[in-house]
Amino acid sequence: MRQHLLPRKTIERFCGADGRVNVHILTTRRNLSLKPTDPLFCAQRAWDQRGESVVGGAIEIPFQAIADRLVAGSLGTLTADMHAPVTEMYLLWRRRCLRVSNPMPDFRPKGVTPCDLPLDVQERLEKAGVAFVRPDGTIPGRVIAGTRLQVDIDGDWLAGAHAMRWGVQRCPPGLELFVPDAFIQQPILPVAPALCLVAGVPDRQMTQGQVAEFNRVALKSATRYWFARDPARCPT
Repeated sequence: MRQHLLPRKTIERFCGADGRVNVHILTTRRNLSLKPTDPLFCAQRAWDQRGESVVGGAIEIPFQAIADRLVAGSLGTLTADMHAPVTEMYLLWRRRCLRVSNPMPDFRPKGVTPCDLPLDVQERLEKAGVAFVRPDGTIPGRVIAGTRLQVDIDGDWLAGAHAMRWGVQRCPPGLELFVPDAFIQQPILPVAPALCLVAGVPDRQMTQGQVAEFNRVALKSATRYWFARDPARCPT
């Protein structure tokens, strides 16, 4: 039911010793300490199970394997075959966020006889990746949205995303990064409190000024909230 926009494993890397991240809600200006499982970080069934486990899972698993190596320090720069899975992860996050802001409505196909399917049958069909028509004659918008996730990512890929190359950006000791609810316009992918990936720039150890510049972009990009492990370590 609750579907993470940014992967839960990524958010977990930003947790403090208490297993929580520090979150700032823009509309209320409230500062909260939340677990990575909090509904704030999730969509409420915005796409179907296939979009979550098949489309999302196929992208998140290889990306997190790369991210784990970057965090552990066993990988300093991306190899040629790693740029594609990183790009796919960025596109998935971006497309998820765009879908949440523009939910897919239920669809009523013409000339289709409604099926009197019990709810448990509908759930099993969805889990198996099978589209279905509900008793009211509609196909759930989330089923269409799950398919559109893959279609939109493929479209982004063909439109030029396949050529994206990512630079590993690391903070100096003691400095950390803010993470907005989404980077829609900027090709940036958070990895850990002092580590992110940015398309179109070389690998670098950032200066304090560059970290501050990054954080200003992150705060400006936030539409609903931003989070960090320790905001006091995030210069602006």
